[in-house]
Amino acid sequence: MDIGVEPPLFRDIDKIPESPCPFWTGKRVEETHLLTLIPGSIGGQLFTLRTFGELIKSRFPEICEGLATGFRSDGGEAELCRDRCAGNDRSRWVLMTRDVLEGSRNIGFAEQQKLVAEHGEQAYVIPKVLEAAVCILAEYAASGRRIFGDHPRTYTRCDEMADGYRRAVGDFSPKSLRIAANHSHDENIGIAALRRF
Repeated sequence: MDIGVEPPLFRDIDKIPESPCPFWTGKRVEETHLLTLIPGSIGGQLFTLRTFGELIKSRFPEICEGLATGFRSDGGEAELCRDRCAGNDRSRWVLMTRDVLEGSRNIGFAEQQKLVAEHGEQAYVIPKVLEAAVCILAEYAASGRRIFGDHPRTYTRCDEMADGYRRAVGDFSPKSLRIAANHSHDENIGIAALRRF
C-alpha cells in the first residue's frame, strides 16, 4: 500500500531507545514507548480517521465486525471521521508512551497536561486522536497485544474537542478500539505522552 514519502528516521534514533524514560523511573524508553510512522496519505488519499477506519476494517475484521467506521464511538460519527492531525499532509514519526502516565487517572485535563509538561524534558505533547489510534493499532498489528485495553479499562485523553467534549481513545477490547467523548474525571481515563519528529 502506497503511503507516500516515508521520512527518514531522525537523528540519534540509535540512542533514544536506550535512554532513561522521563516518566517511569528505572526504565528505558524502549520499554515504555512505541515508535510509529503516521502516514500523510494512504493510496493517494489524505490519511484521516475515515481512511484509517476503512483500512483497519479490511485488515482486522475480527475487531471491526459490524462497525461503520472501524471504531466504536459515543456518537458524532461524521465529525469523528473528519478528525485528523493538524498538518498531517506529510508523514512523520511519533514516539508515544505504551500506557497512561502514573498519577494521570481520575484528574482533570489541565492537571494531566501539567504531568506531561513536568516530566518530559523533550517536547512531549498530548496525542491527537488519529496519532493515538494509529500507535495503539500498530502495536496490535506487530505483536497481537491490545494496549490501552479493557482490563483494566484504559483511555488516553486527546487534544481534540468535539461537541464540547474532549475525545479519548482506548478501551481496546476484542470488539474494537473505542473513541469516546469525555468531560469528567474518571479512573479509566489518563493521559499518554507523545513526541513528534
